[in-house]
Amino acid sequence: MEPLPSPGNVPPVSAGLEGAPSLSPVACVPWTGRVPPQRATACEGVSVYQDGRRTVGRYDADSRLLEWRTYKPDGAPDSVERHTWVNGRETFRRIEENLPGGTWTQSEWTYDAAGKLQERVETSSSSSNDTTVYRYVRDAKGRLERIDRLPASEEHTPIFYRYNTAGQLTAIDSSPFCDMNVARCETFTYWPNGQVREDAWDNGDIHRILHRYDERGNLVDELEYAFESSRQTVHSYGPGGREFRLWEKKSVSVYEHELLRTFYHDASGLLLMERLGKDSTQPPGSDPSAPPVTTRLRTTRRLTYLCGTKIVWLDEWDGNGDGVVDARRTHERDAQGRLVHEVYSGTPGLDDGPERRDFKYECD
Repeated sequence: MEPLPSPGNVPPVSAGLEGAPSLSPVACVPWTGRVPPQRATACEGVSVYQDGRRTVGRYDADSRLLEWRTYKPDGAPDSVERHTWVNGRETFRRIEENLPGGTWTQSEWTYDAAGKLQERVETSSSSSNDTTVYRYVRDAKGRLERIDRLPASEEHTPIFYRYNTAGQLTAIDSSPFCDMNVARCETFTYWPNGQVREDAWDNGDIHRILHRYDERGNLVDELEYAFESSRQTVHSYGPGGREFRLWEKKSVSVYEHELLRTFYHDASGLLLMERLGKDSTQPPGSDPSAPPVTTRLRTTRRLTYLCGTKIVWLDEWDGNGDGVVDARRTHERDAQGRLVHEVYSGTPGLDDGPERRDFKYECD
């Protein structure tokens, strides 16, 4: 396991968050199948969560999402989204939520012969006339110059794209009606080598986000401010550009947390271990006026690989720092070396993923 480099100039960490992993690296596992293990594209993936929720995704041969369905713990449908792709570009998307009889949104994209986006049409169930057309206008150099929003209105003003003499995008101007999604008010600055240095956007009011990058293009600092909330996330990278440390402090109303996530790699860059220290403070139960309680989490995740590959064979977690494995995620492969099942067992909640995943490679 490679030693950690210095994180550089980073914010101070609260006492107790730092520490060494409580598990040790293990040797790789030889593959015994007749066919080498492979990263195959599944046509369907089913995930089942601890509370009974279920998701089903269907994909094309290039791993592009075609359909995504979610189900409630009682098995009733909850949402469905459908996607259509032509020549690798998405042309249609429809999302239906709160089934049955809930709401829906729909997007359609049109491209020119060169594959550049020409028009996007957004429709929703909130109103029979709730349709917005986005027309993409480009300059003589083919750069995006503005997006016209139709029907034009006080809020549907054009979105302008501005460039410097070097041809770099310096601003997206949607004023006076900015938002944090389509109509951003965004500015960019650059390092001398052309990499983005800062990317800042806001909604013209109290929501602001700032991203800072190093000269290699790595995201190093994130700042976000909104009503009764704030977040700072700081990333640290080694000489090879691999992230080895993530620190975050976040506050939302009566909730706040500070976490430190540390990543340990081998000389080839494989992630061997991940340690998380996290302190969360919030009122217990549903009473926001109750005295806050602090929960301290110290976990270590260990990854075991198939020898000679970057394919994970086993994930293990120590949830309390005593050096004993409390949970596992197994990765089962078929005779063709394809991943077919993942199963999480042990202490609930040490991994955010589902309890079980099943993958199919032949679909109707």
